[in-house]
Amino acid sequence: MPQASPSHDTAYFDGSADPNPGGRIGIGWNIAYAGGSGRSGAAERAPAPGNTNNVAEYLGLIAALEAYLEHGGTGPLLIHGDSQLVIMQMTGQWGIKAPGLFALNARAHELAARVAGGVRYQWVPRARNAVADQLASGMRPDATAAPLVYARTPPAGVAPPLAARIAALNRAGHASFKECMALRVGGRDAYSALRLAELAARAGAACVAAAEAAFAGEDAEMVKARETALRWMLRGLAAPLAIRKVQVDREVSANVRG
Repeated sequence: MPQASPSHDTAYFDGSADPNPGGRIGIGWNIAYAGGSGRSGAAERAPAPGNTNNVAEYLGLIAALEAYLEHGGTGPLLIHGDSQLVIMQMTGQWGIKAPGLFALNARAHELAARVAGGVRYQWVPRARNAVADQLASGMRPDATAAPLVYARTPPAGVAPPLAARIAALNRAGHASFKECMALRVGGRDAYSALRLAELAARAGAACVAAAEAAFAGEDAEMVKARETALRWMLRGLAAPLAIRKVQVDREVSANVRG
């Protein structure tokens, strides 16, 4: 038996601060219309002291409502989110304690009041919020993943816990800001003392080209970045993830210096 079409539109939202608090905010939203069409979107905000996961979740909800109204949505609208705090606060079951959330909650209520057919909220587990979650993390759910590039020399002497973490990131094909920060050697290893020429010889042309494209220039800072990226590739991390790791570390260092 064919399933009946829903009698309402459905919006999903998500958001996160990476790291939490104070990190870069990512938000994502996805709208499925009762007629079968849909639209989605994502945005980022730079790291800032007031950034938290809860702020990001509210921003994702607000962005979903703004997009829904902007494109003529009239409801009824069912909103799904995996943030229990936002859903419970929007339904009035929980109070608001964090000062930074009052204005965001008010803005969301203001937008929801403009949906003529009404808005309902329902918490869903993260697995049912996958599209918004991926958009908030910077991934395109409909994109075809490009093949990952690896060093031509197999890793050797990598500590088992680090090797396991690298393997998990390679399987996922992406690494969050927090996951990159958590990736640590824990001292010096066989690759720590190698310099650019030997690192390049062991990693291979494809890895060298990826590192040079990401960290172009011959000044000491760019050379060091390429060396670090190649070291991570030789430890087994795929080239795009190794580059992401170095970019995150550079951003954190710049914020500390600032």
